Amino acid sequence: MTSLSTLFARDPHPPRSEASSSAVSPSASPATTAAGPKPASRSLSASPQAQALPPRSSSGTHPASALSPRDAALGVARWKQELQRWCDADPHRAQQSHSRRFAGLPAWGRRSGAGKPGHELPLLAEQRETAMQRVLECHAQGADGRELDLQWLSLSSLPPGLDRLPHLEKLDLSNNIGLFTVPEELARCQNLCSLSVRNGLVAQVPASLFQLPNLETLDLSANPHLTALPDAVAQSPRLRTLQLSHCNLGRLPQGIADMPALQALDVSHNLELHALPPGLLGGKVALSLKGTPAALMDSLLQPLLSSPAQRAGWQATLTALSDNWQKSRPALQPGSPGRAAMDQARSALSLHLRTDRAGSEAAWADADAAVQGWLSEGLPITGERLMEIGWRLNGQPAGGAQLRATEVQAIPAGKNGMEPAVAEHLDYPRAGSLPGHLDALAQWLGAGSSTAASAPAAVERSALLYRALVSLRPFDEGNAPAALMAMDWALQRQGLPPVADGGGAQVAAALADAAVFPSAGPSEAPQALFAAVVQGMKETQRTASGG
Repeated sequence: MTSLSTLFARDPHPPRSEASSSAVSPSASPATTAAGPKPASRSLSASPQAQALPPRSSSGTHPASALSPRDAALGVARWKQELQRWCDADPHRAQQSHSRRFAGLPAWGRRSGAGKPGHELPLLAEQRETAMQRVLECHAQGADGRELDLQWLSLSSLPPGLDRLPHLEKLDLSNNIGLFTVPEELARCQNLCSLSVRNGLVAQVPASLFQLPNLETLDLSANPHLTALPDAVAQSPRLRTLQLSHCNLGRLPQGIADMPALQALDVSHNLELHALPPGLLGGKVALSLKGTPAALMDSLLQPLLSSPAQRAGWQATLTALSDNWQKSRPALQPGSPGRAAMDQARSALSLHLRTDRAGSEAAWADADAAVQGWLSEGLPITGERLMEIGWRLNGQPAGGAQLRATEVQAIPAGKNGMEPAVAEHLDYPRAGSLPGHLDALAQWLGAGSSTAASAPAAVERSALLYRALVSLRPFDEGNAPAALMAMDWALQRQGLPPVADGGGAQVAAALADAAVFPSAGPSEAPQALFAAVVQGMKETQRTASGG
């Protein structure tokens, strides 16, 4: 490695003679060397999106190119002095740690450089001299100084004057746990194409970063304190790859789906990301959602796969069912024989679905009375009302409506039905993710119109609501009965009958098998559940009419 004294003495931009300087365009870069002008910028991928992009901006040429050779040399000398002052101001020369975040960590030591016995720094000590040396080496390379690696240096700030590297295209600041924000001065590095700030404690990203005209790749993965991106990310003109895996994002900017150049977005393993901006799913962007609540909700709410002919058949069947239900409703007043028979069949199905055998007809009647009241008032389905349904079905336990606080695994039986297949255990969603899941579910319900466009669409949304609730398992007990009551509410809101089982247990079997587990991979479209719901509505109609 070149010594610091040599780098300080070296200037890759020597003063030019009057003749040579007059032959060069005033707009030429000061980094032009005797080896010739800067090579042409790298071309983008030959994809249609890339071909449609404007040419890369060259506005990053350092303004010193307009200065006289003497003034340019003076500017470089002052910059090197500024670098030395930054290096001398290293807080670890006076103390072990620069942040209270690390005050409790062991004071492990490590050697800073081979061949220097006895010269040890704390584990978190900044290595500013190494950073300064790498910056000066990049500067000394002139037009070839396109990449700068400042990884693993525990930096809390950047060396000053990185914008004096006019050809810098790729910068890696990963594994610097002293950086709590992406430095705003990077917005002056106008030729920067690739920036990586992985595996750190970054919590903020400045909006100015997305004004860089040539930025194509940004990697902010594995920053657990990063909870949001500025809305300005949608204004980035050339950003093609955005990597945000293993952060703690709770939302994405609304305009991210409309970014002109974005081709790949990785938000995998963001455990608080429950919903996505409209247009992002199924759009032109290659999206990675693995390990996010949004991936689970997307899987749970997959629509039915059906042909126009199937839809037409369902429409005819359900329209007739709805018409018959509306005609029979006047005879189903509370206390009537038809209403009593219907409620008995519905309550029996609800109790059949309970695995703890702790339910009661009285608790079911209490929950149904609450739902009937909400129906009469025209109130929408919300997360709070879904929680109240579960609370009432569980006998109104002390403490009010509460979500599950424990983690639950389901271990299916082995092939012979006796021995548990422990290796095939299935996890329910994390308890901490339940509030966000219910909010996302409520948003999905609210996104639909108060009256569905068609009877098949109403049944489909109601069945998906049931599947989502039994899969989320929001309560300690009684999840399937609560999901059934919520589905019945959704059906009745659309003028359709609730669901009962005629005694053959076919409807109950389909409902009991509807749960989807995050660890089981993508789920199938709920055709069997849809058919069971239709059959259950027919059973309710038959029971209520005395058939």
